[in-house]
Amino acid sequence: MIKILQHIYDNEINFKIQTFWDGGFDVFLNGIPGSDWDYEENFRTIEECLVWLGEKVLEKFPNAEFNKEIEKELKDFKALRR
Repeated sequence: MIKILQHIYDNEINFKIQTFWDGGFDVFLNGIPGSDWDYEENFRTIEECLVWLGEKVLEKFPNAEFNKEIEKELKDFKALRR
């Protein structure tokens, strides 16, 4: 799953993950610093956070070349959780 973060970073897509004590993980995607984020969500686990982030990138950039790697990572992760 960590590869999803690297793929997103390598393709210059802005994202942020933050946490504060027991508030879960706040995730922000595709924003311009100092501006609003296109997507925001809160999750209780880092696994949920990373799956959501990967799925949102696929949704936002449906024809991007790097999607193949993200799709593979998501598929592999979901198979392990069964």
